[in-house]
Amino acid sequence: MHPQPRRHFTLLVVCALVLGAGWDAGLRKRSADLRAEKLTPPYEALKRAATPKRAPHDGEWLAEQPERGESFAEYVMGRPVRGTGLNAFDVQPVGDFTAEQMRVVQLTVQYLRRYFAVPVRLHPTLPAALVPEEARRHHPDTRGEQVFAPWMLEELRTRRPRDSMGLIALTAMDLYPQEDWNYVFGMASLERRVGVWSIHRLCARELAGTAFSRCLLRTIKTAVHELSHMLSLSHCVAYECVMNGSNHLEEMDGQPAEPCPVCLQKLCWNLGCNPAQRSRALIDFAETHGLEELRRELLRRDAWLRATSTAP
Repeated sequence: MHPQPRRHFTLLVVCALVLGAGWDAGLRKRSADLRAEKLTPPYEALKRAATPKRAPHDGEWLAEQPERGESFAEYVMGRPVRGTGLNAFDVQPVGDFTAEQMRVVQLTVQYLRRYFAVPVRLHPTLPAALVPEEARRHHPDTRGEQVFAPWMLEELRTRRPRDSMGLIALTAMDLYPQEDWNYVFGMASLERRVGVWSIHRLCARELAGTAFSRCLLRTIKTAVHELSHMLSLSHCVAYECVMNGSNHLEEMDGQPAEPCPVCLQKLCWNLGCNPAQRSRALIDFAETHGLEELRRELLRRDAWLRATSTAP
């Protein structure tokens, strides 16, 4: 028997157009109240290395989305999807990739295994020819080919293993969610625990040197953010956090790759991971693959975690 998710909706990820409300005094107070929640020792100590969520600039996610976030206690009481009884996350490449793009996919899978401390299965690539003509279009302005993201979700629904916590498809094809939208970076059905994300707009055409590292870091951030949603983690408004919403690449690039103390406690409570061991595994990855920005971020947090961490 599979756990039932508490949220039943389709999520458009980092989209081209968003309508919303703003960052008012009530939301600022809500952010402060979430930071005031008393966490268990490793996560409470980690607050010293965390940055409170700043007020958003015009055009950023929280300037347009009236989100309230969620405390750790609210998360536990809300019947989240649990890793208990489910065995792994799954990653499904779709379409054609250059050798460097496929290297990004492979390294992202390696990172996910360390980030969640659970198995992550990389499936054989599905061909672009799988996408039927009726699920394709040419962009109205650029004339570049795009794939209808809802079709991809329906296809993934039939392919998600029964023991999967979530199936994420990665593709280099551009995506669109409906006819009057220009594009979407990704889309997910949290009820069905499937999602698709495109690196088409995350990565430069030529992936060499810093362009490869930037593409890898963006892909990592996107993958951990969306798979965390499949564990019922909501967008974070307490701290600067990988679970913050984002409207565009500039906003995403300015956000951390790691969860804040509140979101990390949710993750480790759900999956039973040891935060200090997880941290050292991620530092090793960042050092091995030359992700200096990520390495510095992880090291700032690591001393606090190792000094106090005992159990999730």
